Amino acid sequence: MPPTVQTAPRLTCEDAVRIAADFYGLNAAASALPSERDQNFLLKVASESQFVLKIANSEESFDFLDLQNRMVQYLSSRRIALEFPRIISGKNGKDIATIETGAAEKHFVRLFTWLDGECLATVQSHGRKLLASLGRALGQMDAALADFSHPAAHRAFYWDLRRADIAREHARLLPEDRRPIVEGFFSEWAKIDWSRLRSSVIHNDANDYNVLVQGAGTPAAHVSAILDYGDVVHTATICELAVTLAYVMLDKPDPIGAAAHVITAYHETYPLTEYEIDSLYTLIATRLCCSVCYAAHRSATPRTTNI
Repeated sequence: MPPTVQTAPRLTCEDAVRIAADFYGLNAAASALPSERDQNFLLKVASESQFVLKIANSEESFDFLDLQNRMVQYLSSRRIALEFPRIISGKNGKDIATIETGAAEKHFVRLFTWLDGECLATVQSHGRKLLASLGRALGQMDAALADFSHPAAHRAFYWDLRRADIAREHARLLPEDRRPIVEGFFSEWAKIDWSRLRSSVIHNDANDYNVLVQGAGTPAAHVSAILDYGDVVHTATICELAVTLAYVMLDKPDPIGAAAHVITAYHETYPLTEYEIDSLYTLIATRLCCSVCYAAHRSATPRTTNI
């Protein structure tokens, strides 16, 4: 199982300042950034440069963090219309450092350059061009990742849509009148022939808070970056698009129209197979069903697990 909130680091901004100085030689001011299972800090230095200091959960493996680093570096070297953060090596020349807290717990530490932009979730207007830029970016990423591999990506992960059976077990916790809706989609999910879907390493979490936009509110608005590689997994490639569309379609007056802009641009960039197209709607709905099932589980068993 993935790391839990109980083993998340509990460091202060003062701790982050000390780590920045000791490991990276930075004289920085630190402020906390949102995170659940890990801990992130925004570092600002006198030169006005900004960085993200990432302190991993004590249960996080070195190999999985290495996967994230290698994936960022790999994508940075490809022709993709996105910005990617640079990984900053420590004074010892390594990309991943280790710290020990007062509780004698070890945590891995990484430092990345900060990327500017506005989260897609807070952008008021999601026009056709902006949504198309998201589809193209995802298509470029997935086309590039078709040739990427790492042993740590082959993992059992509850947010992998192939493992929606894990979420399905919690459907019993939903209100009785809503269970048939969720069970109907899970039944359709169970009919998917995964052997007919292409597989690759995918980002797996391009939700609207992980997508950065430049030029928001202008005709030039476009997706500039996709953040947070903590859900990376080797699975069916079409799951990348399904996860993203589950968020794109929410609260839209025309959810199908919004999805169509993303899908069309993705398909023009990285053509979908016929069976991927046939499976897409079911996978989008399955992602939403997983979300409500895990939310119900968290409510029933607060702070005992991260699912």
